[in-house]
Amino acid sequence: MKLDGQIAFASTCFCDLVGIEHDRVAGTSYFDFVFPEDMDAARKLFETNALPGIPSPPGSLQCG
Repeated sequence: MKLDGQIAFASTCFCDLVGIEHDRVAGTSYFDFVFPEDMDAARKLFETNALPGIPSPPGSLQCG
């Protein structure tokens, strides 16, 4: 993901999770996948974690 929230790469797992074909995800915005009622919190979290020098919180998405 780029610093502006644009998705540069999406795994097959992510595409399966959100139900969108792989070739349609790259180039879209992270915020396209956020519910409207969660947008303020998502933007705040993204801006906080996108700042240079600040590590992202631990965690990952894994599909089985």
